[in-house]
Amino acid sequence: AVRGHVAKGIKMAVKLRIGAAVALCVVAAAVYAATALRFGAEVNVSRTATPTEKAKVVRLAYLHGGTFRKVWLFTYADGPLDRQNVYARHSFDEGVSWSDPVLLSRDAANVPTGGQTITVKGSLSFVADNDKPTIFAPPTTTGPTVAIIWNSAYCPQDPAASTNAGKYLNPVQGAGDFDEDGVPDRPFHCVWVATTADPDLGNWDVQQLTNGERDAIGEVISGSSDGKAFAMAWQEDPAGLQPGEGEGRGDGGMGSHTTGGTNIWYTHAPTANGTTLRGNIAQLSNNNARGTGLPGASRPNLQLSGTTAVVAYEETACVGGSSGKCIVYHAFPYSAHDANYAGTIISDVTQNSRRVRFFLQGAAAAGTSNLRAVVLWRQTPFVTPAAPSDIMLRRGLVDTAARPGSTGFLPSDILADTPQNMTNMARFGGNANAHRAVVRGSFIGLAYDLTPNMDAANPEKTAVPTANYNLFFARSTKNGQAGSWSPAQNLSRIDSPALTVVEPRMVPTPGTIVNPLNGTPDAGDTQNPSVIYACYATETNTLVGQAGRVYVSRSLDQGATFEPFVPVSATKSGQSESQLRPSPDGLSAMVLWMGEQTAGDPTTKDAMFATGYPFELPDLALSPGSASLSRNSTLTLGLNVFNRGTGAASNVVLSGSVPSGLVPVSAAVPGACAVSGLDFTCRIQTIAPSARGAVALTVTGAAEGEHLISMRVTSEEPDGNVTDNVGTLTVSVTPELSANPPVPVQPPPSQPPATTPTPTPTPTPTPTPPPAASPSVPTAAADSGGGCSAARSDAPFDPVLLLMAGVGLMGLQRRLQREAGR
Repeated sequence: AVRGHVAKGIKMAVKLRIGAAVALCVVAAAVYAATALRFGAEVNVSRTATPTEKAKVVRLAYLHGGTFRKVWLFTYADGPLDRQNVYARHSFDEGVSWSDPVLLSRDAANVPTGGQTITVKGSLSFVADNDKPTIFAPPTTTGPTVAIIWNSAYCPQDPAASTNAGKYLNPVQGAGDFDEDGVPDRPFHCVWVATTADPDLGNWDVQQLTNGERDAIGEVISGSSDGKAFAMAWQEDPAGLQPGEGEGRGDGGMGSHTTGGTNIWYTHAPTANGTTLRGNIAQLSNNNARGTGLPGASRPNLQLSGTTAVVAYEETACVGGSSGKCIVYHAFPYSAHDANYAGTIISDVTQNSRRVRFFLQGAAAAGTSNLRAVVLWRQTPFVTPAAPSDIMLRRGLVDTAARPGSTGFLPSDILADTPQNMTNMARFGGNANAHRAVVRGSFIGLAYDLTPNMDAANPEKTAVPTANYNLFFARSTKNGQAGSWSPAQNLSRIDSPALTVVEPRMVPTPGTIVNPLNGTPDAGDTQNPSVIYACYATETNTLVGQAGRVYVSRSLDQGATFEPFVPVSATKSGQSESQLRPSPDGLSAMVLWMGEQTAGDPTTKDAMFATGYPFELPDLALSPGSASLSRNSTLTLGLNVFNRGTGAASNVVLSGSVPSGLVPVSAAVPGACAVSGLDFTCRIQTIAPSARGAVALTVTGAAEGEHLISMRVTSEEPDGNVTDNVGTLTVSVTPELSANPPVPVQPPPSQPPATTPTPTPTPTPTPTPPPAASPSVPTAAADSGGGCSAARSDAPFDPVLLLMAGVGLMGLQRRLQREAGR
C-alpha cells in the first residue's frame, strides 16, 4: 500500500512539475529581427500556347504630357520552335495590366519574319527563325529611348532595301552543317535592331543590320546612362555556328566553338537609330585568315562608361599560347573604335581561358576609389574541352603617376594588376562557372557557381551524381586587392546532389530617379547603394535537367549578410532564366522568369512576373533539455517552440523521433499531433512574435540508459535564424523500482516511530532556454491555442515543488503508520 501511494505521489509531483512548466514558462528570448521578401500574385505576361523564350525586361521612367510615367517593358521570343518571332509588351500600372504584344521581327510589309520560307546560297530552302532578343534602355527621364536586338535567319541581301518583304533569294547568305552530317541544315543568321522613342511604346523602327554572308550570333548592346551613346558588338563565323565541344547539358551551340577567321564586329550611334547603326558597322578584331587552327574570336562582352567603350572576348590560337583560348581586351572612345586590330591579351596564354565578363564604374560612382574596372573569366590549366576551371579576376585602377594618361579602363591599366585566382579549385577537380559581380566604389561583390568535384556533379560522368553546384559569394571593401577578400560563403546551401544550382544573378539597386515635375525623387526612387539582390535557379542533376524553382534574396549591407532565400512562386518546378529589377531604395524587386505551364514540358513556357516586398520573419527556436524516468514507467514531457522573431509564424510543424529505448504514447491536443511508430508530428496554427506554442508528449521508458529525442521545427515563412530550429531532449531511463518492496516492520510502542525514507521525485525536463532578453510571462493568447508544437519547457526548476511533494509524502507515511498501529 505504501509502495503504491509513494509511486502515485511521485507521479503527481512529476505531473505538477510539467504542468507548472507549461503554464508558467517564461519566454526568456532575445528578439531576433530579420526580414525577407514575400512575392505577390504572379502575372503571366506572354500568355500564349506556344513556348516563350529568352524574355528580358527594363524599367523606364520619363515625362509625357504632364505625367511622369514608370513603365515595365518586356521583350521575348515566342512561337513554334524554330520559327519564333520577337515581341515587346509593356505595363503602365506596375504590372497589373499589359499591352497587347507588339511584333518586332517583321519584314517591310509588317509580316512576321519567323516562319517565312527563304532561299539562300546554293538554292537551299529553309524556314526562318528569330532568336535571343536583348534590350537596352538608358535610365533617362526626358523620354523613352529603347533598343532591342536579336539574330534572325530572315536576311534579305540588301538590308537597306525598302522592298524586303516575303520570300526572297539571297545568293550571299550561307548555310551551316550544325549537326555535322555533311548536309547543310541551318541558314546563317543576321543581326536586327528595333528602336523606339514613342512615349506610348507602340511605334518601333525595325532595321536589318547585316545580310547573312557570315553567321552572326552573340550580339550585345550597351549605352551611356544619359542616352547619348550606343554601341553593339557580335561575332560572325564564316563557316556557320558550330556545336560545342564541351560536356554537360545543352547542345553547346552558343558560338564558343569557332572556325579560323571568326571576328568580332562593332557599331555605334549617338542615338538609338537603326540606320546609323547599320552605317557604322566595322570589323573590330583582325582574324583575316580562314582555316583550321587559325585564330577565331567569340562571345564578346560590351559595356559603356560615359563615352568609353570596353569590349572583351575569347579567342583561339593566341600568339604564344597553347591550343586553348585567351582573353582579348579593347578599350576606346565609343565613336573612335578599334578596327581590324588584335587587341590586348590579358590572360595567361599557357592556360585555357574563356567566358569573359567585366563591370565598369565611372568617376562619379567610384567616389574616392581609384577602381574603374573588374574583369572576370574562367581559366583552366587543362586544354581538354570542358575541363575544371577557376574564376580569375583582374582590375583596372587609375594611376596617372605610374601610367600617364591612365583612366582605369585602358589595357595598360588592366595589365598592371596581377591576376587573382578567386576559387583555386580546378587543380583538385573542382569547377567554378557563371561568375557575376557588383562594383560600387571600393566594394566588389563576386558570385559564382561552384562544385568541389566536377565529375561527381556531372551526370554524364557519374550516373547518379554525388556532388552538385551551389552559389558562392565573396566580397572586398578595399578595391578587391589581394588579401582583402572575405571567405567565400555558400548562399544556396543545397546539400542534395539530386539538385544543382544554375543561372545565378547578382543585381545592385539602380540610380536615383528624379521626378521632373517637382525635381525630387518619388517614394522608393532614392538609391540605397548598400542593397544587393541575389538570385539562383535549381535544376535536377540529370542528363536532361528539369527546371526547378527560382529563389531570391537581398543583402542590406553590401553582402556582409543575406536574408533567407525565398521562392518567387508557390509552384515547385518549371522555373528558369530569371531577371531581377530592384527599386532604387532596395525595398522591392520585380522578378521575371520563364515558367512552364505544364510541369516538365519546356514547350509550355511563358514569361512570368511578380513583385517582392520585405516582411518581418519569425525566428522559431528549440533548446536542449533533459529528463529522467524509471524503466516501464511513463513521463509527460513539456515541449515548447519559441518565436523570437518580429514576425508571426504560421502553419508551424514540429516533428521529432523517439529512440528505441523510449516508446511514444501520446501527445496532447488531439488532432494536432500524430504519433507513428517512433515518430511524432505536431502542428500549431500560429505563434505570434515573442510567444510560444506548448504541448505535452508522453513516453514510456523501455530500456535503461540515456536516449536523445531529436526535434525540428519549421513554419510556412522563412526562419530568421535556422541554426536553432533543431534540438534534442535527453531522457535518462533508470532501473525499474522493485515490484515487491519489503513490508515495513512496526517497532515496539516504547520505541520512537520509524521513519520511512522519503523517495526523491523523478526530475523533469530542465531545458536550456534561448538567450534571455527582457522576459515576459506568456498569456493565453501567446500560447497560440489549437495545436501541438513541440518545444520544451524552459522554466527554471523550482525546488519548492520538490519540497511540497516531500512534505506531502511524509504526512502520508505518518498517517499510514498511525492507522497500522490501531
